[in-house]
Amino acid sequence: MKPDALQDLLSRADAAAPAPVITHGLTTRILQRAHRRTIQRNATMLLAALFVCGVAFEISRRLHTDQPQARLNAARVVEIRTELAALDAEAQRELRLVAELQKHQSSQPRLDSSFDDPMQPDALARVDEARNRTALILLRQADRAAADPATRSQANDLYLRTVQLFPATPAGRVAAQRLKST
Repeated sequence: MKPDALQDLLSRADAAAPAPVITHGLTTRILQRAHRRTIQRNATMLLAALFVCGVAFEISRRLHTDQPQARLNAARVVEIRTELAALDAEAQRELRLVAELQKHQSSQPRLDSSFDDPMQPDALARVDEARNRTALILLRQADRAAADPATRSQANDLYLRTVQLFPATPAGRVAAQRLKST
């Protein structure tokens, strides 16, 4: 189309179209609609900002919640190390006692000297060591079960079993103390 023909077509369309009807309150409605859109836009931005703040708060809360747990775990590690040191000291005392008893027995004359093999540990000492290890294994299983809230009743059963089977061992005494404290 030629520019003059296009200009002519547009001027005929303008002449054929009716004049816009301006009713009473049109500007008020336009302003109200613009105001509602502004409120909606601001509310959406506010909700988005609140969501981001909520996510940031939750992340912060979880990070701060894990720190006391780490402190509790560190305290538990110190407690376990103290218990192990006490058990180790008691085991060392018992080993010294066993060594003194062996020395005393070796000074007494025997009828048969074929049992005096220095490379073989005393059978009773091996049995005692095995008993102490077994009691300690049961105690550790009970401690692991006590750490999980879902298996606390199983932990009490394991403590009770340790006390019943190994009352004279250090682990048995520790298990008895833990049963009393629960």
